[in-house]
Amino acid sequence: MPDEQLEEMRQEVRELARKKVIEEYSKQVVKFCGHLMKILSKELGLKEDVLQNAFGEDIGACLRVTFYPKCPQPDLTLGLSPHTDPGGLTILLPDQHVAGLQVRHNGQWITVKPASHAFIVNIGDQIQFGLLFARILPNWVVGF
Repeated sequence: MPDEQLEEMRQEVRELARKKVIEEYSKQVVKFCGHLMKILSKELGLKEDVLQNAFGEDIGACLRVTFYPKCPQPDLTLGLSPHTDPGGLTILLPDQHVAGLQVRHNGQWITVKPASHAFIVNIGDQIQFGLLFARILPNWVVGF
């Protein structure tokens, strides 16, 4: 078999493996969100299935895996403009070495420090009573 064909086959196998990993990861994150919805419902004094039922069965409808590589001149980039998250939950898997997420609290932007082996969970507009503004700085890994 020619080297070109062999390399093409290897590339296809790597791509298939990558898709399988992302598919399994997304299933587990959706499962995690389901658990969080139950906990939030109970903590709000509701039956544990209230939020899950409100969002419906297709809770994992939007999965976005994004990586923003480190920029050598972050002061020349914009990041994302300040915003609120319109959904119910946003799950972020941050880069442990770059603190790029900020939240607005009492009129001040506060940097969210990434914790090792932890997700950052943003409660979105559909669940939250008072809106929380957030912005993403350059050099940040964002998912979901």
